[in-house]
This record gives sequence, C-alpha cells and structure tokens, in this order.
Amino acid sequence: MRNFLRTEGSPLKLDRPGGQGSGGLMRNTILMLGGRLFTIFSNLAYLTLSARLFTVREVAVLALLAAVSALMDVSKGFGLGPVVLKRMPNASGDEQASLISSFLVYSVVPLAAAAMLGLAASEALAATLLDEGRYGGQLAAGIGCAFFICLTNSNLFLLQTRARFGLVTGLQLLTQFLQKLCPCLAIWATGGGFDRFLTVSLAAAAAGWTVSLAPLLGWIWRAGRRWIGLRSVWGECRQYYLASLLRYGATQVDSLMVAFLFDSAALAVYFILRRLYSTGVVLIDSFSDALVPDLARRTESAAWLTLQAWNRRALMAAGLLAAVMVANGQGALGLVFGSRYVADLPLVLLFSMATVTYLQLCHTQIESLLFRNAGANLRITFSTAVMNAMAGLALAPWFGPAGLVGGLLCGHLAGVLAGAEGGRRRLAVLGPTAGVLAGLCAVGALTAQSSTLRLPEWGRTVLLNGALAALGWRLAGVILTEVGDV
Repeated sequence: MRNFLRTEGSPLKLDRPGGQGSGGLMRNTILMLGGRLFTIFSNLAYLTLSARLFTVREVAVLALLAAVSALMDVSKGFGLGPVVLKRMPNASGDEQASLISSFLVYSVVPLAAAAMLGLAASEALAATLLDEGRYGGQLAAGIGCAFFICLTNSNLFLLQTRARFGLVTGLQLLTQFLQKLCPCLAIWATGGGFDRFLTVSLAAAAAGWTVSLAPLLGWIWRAGRRWIGLRSVWGECRQYYLASLLRYGATQVDSLMVAFLFDSAALAVYFILRRLYSTGVVLIDSFSDALVPDLARRTESAAWLTLQAWNRRALMAAGLLAAVMVANGQGALGLVFGSRYVADLPLVLLFSMATVTYLQLCHTQIESLLFRNAGANLRITFSTAVMNAMAGLALAPWFGPAGLVGGLLCGHLAGVLAGAEGGRRRLAVLGPTAGVLAGLCAVGALTAQSSTLRLPEWGRTVLLNGALAALGWRLAGVILTEVGDV
C-alpha cells in the first residue's frame, strides 16, 4: 500500500510498461502476505524463546542491543537511500552503477565506524545501563551481529530497486530465518547459555549477509570504480539523513530512557512488550497491503477512494486488536512469556495500540513524503522526535515506563499536526471513528491498573470486554457497508 503512494521512484512498481497480469499481481501479493506472516511468527518465536531461555538481565542486554542496532542502521548511507530510489528508474547504465557502488561504499564506512565506536564503549555501556560491567563481552558480540544485520538490510534495499519481487521476498525470508529463528532454535534444541546464543547469532548474521550479497556481486563487478562523490549529492541527501537520525530518536529513544531511568528488569519487560506491539503493527499493515492487486487495476482517483475505505477498516482492526489483547490476553501471554513480563501489560499495551490509531492517521502521509519532499519529512520527524522526548521525560516520573509510551503517543500526535494537510484529509475520511477509538484507548489505559483507581478486577474486565464488543460491532458494520465499494 505504501509503495503505491510513492509516485516517484517506487522500488516495487507493479505497473511497469508491458505490466504484469492479474496472476503476477496476485502472486506478488501472496508472497508479500506470506512474508508478513512469517515475520510475525519469527518475532513471536524469538520473544517466547528469549523470555523462557534467558534471565531478565540477559533480556535487558538484548533490549540494549536492539537500540544500538537501530542507531547503527540509520547511520548507513548518509541519506543516500531516497536519492537512489528517486534517480534509479530514469538513470542510464553508468549512472545506475554509480548509484549502486556509492550506496555500498557510503553504507559500509559509517557502519564500520559506528561498530568500532560501540565496541570501544561496550564495557562502559554495560556498567552504566546494566549496572554490571561483566556484560561488556556480550554487548561486543551483539554489536558485531548488528553490524552484519545492517549490512544485510543495505543489500536487500539495493535489490529492491532492480531485482524481481519474488527474489527479494525469498531472500528476506531466508535472512530473517537466519537472524532470528536459527539462533533461538539452535539453543533450544542443543542447550547452551546466553554466550553461545550470541555466538550463533553472530555466525547466522554473517551467513545472512553473505546470502544477501551474492545477487549483488554482478552489479558490483559492472560498477567497477564508478561512484559519485558525496559532496556532489550532499545537499540532496542531508535532509533525508537528518530526518533518519531524528526518526531514530522518535522510535528508539524511549528504550534508552528506560535503561537510564529504571533498572534492567524494567528494560527487559519494556523490550518484550515493545516487540509484541511492533508485531501487532506488522499485522495491521498486512491488512492494508492486501489490497495491492486491486489498487494496481484502478485509476489514481479510484485507488484513493479504495485507500480511504481500507484505512477505516485498518483503524478499526487496530482498535479491535487492542481490545482483544488487553481484555483477554494477559493470562495467555503470561503462560507464554512468564508472569514477570506481563505485570504492566494492560497499561503499556493500550498506550501502544493508541499509538497505532494515530499511526493510521499520519502513516500514509509521512510515507508518501519520504522520497518526494525532504523538507516536509524533516519537519514532521523533528516535531515527532522533540515531542516524544519532552513528553516522555515529563510523564516518566508519574507513570514509569508507561509514561514513556505515552510520550510516543504525544510524539505521533505532533507528527499528525505537523503534517496538517494530510492529517485533515485522513480525519475527514475516518470521521468520528478515530475519536471513539482514541477515547476507548484512553479510558482503558486509565482503568487498566485497578490499583490506580481502586477499580475491582471484575469492573475492569467488564469495561474492557464492553469496549471489545463495541469495536467488533462497529467493525462488522463498516465491513458490511463498504465491502461492495472495494
């Protein structure tokens, strides 16, 4: 869905000259949805095995590594990625070779520098954020693993610009298996501690990088020494690069604030819940992406009407998922992850799913600006990052880690306001539904912890299941009334 809104330089243009038939579009959609389902399965398996196999302090190490990996990932390319996507479709053979070789060079150099800096600071990070310097060696191994994973992401990004969709999807699934499932399954089947898990993860990440690099070797050979100077494109890359760094602050700084403000146990719980929430986001995005074949066969105006109808249903699905997981999911999740990871589940999860509702309002607008308007992208990202940090620090003393999630919600709301034109269009489409969902999430968040308002357990259960019933009824009505228009 997001790819169709990028009218310039879309990496997956399904309406190429001589285009694909409906069979090819359907095949690509099945591959895409299959990949999303495998991603969800991989995330859940990784979380479950991590929670069961490792101690709380070791899970906190994984959380810190995830934040460091995200920081390393945005350092690659110096913002050249959007420039590659914009120039590649209309570039000549030599220009394409220059773009490919330049992106590879500008990815490896900053990543290597970030990895060396992380290795040098691993002991200090462990002593400061985990209260024990003995985890410095584990952090060093994890940073090496993150280095190979970031390089793999760069390779897959380049493949998306030129390779067939099926090849890219297959490589994504294979590398994801190597990076997530393979280490956990190896430790679960053969035994071994946390150190062995990190060793297997490092080897698997290196193998994934090798697999993703193989299809690029021909391009690298043809590129030779043709590459562009960073100074010549820095003016175009700079705003995208700054926006990427700020987006890191908007999406990852909450984990670092948990590490600074609270103990390692809180960081471990926050890591499990945050990854669980991101899995729900992948599921909701899959609902939107399922209409790719239908959109490809419509005019731009008809596609926009279809997008309007589908976004409303995706928003309702987000609220329904929130109600299901909060009202009835705590016991089941406790059996899966253990009771130590679900103590604050209702409050944190409802705040997170409330964030999803606002993401549904502004996500498409921001994504459509990523590769077309660097200035607007930078403005929205700056507003999101600043509000996230300020609100998170203000709410944390009263609400703990849940206050930092509330800061995320405030940040996304600021992003909606910064992109006011797109926000108004989305609000006009969604009508009062967004307000109802946001209100339900807010009420649920305030009443989720019965000790706060002295609400009995049965009262909380009735309230949340009532919200579930209302959302389900509303979602059914939306689907029945609009299915004929899509």
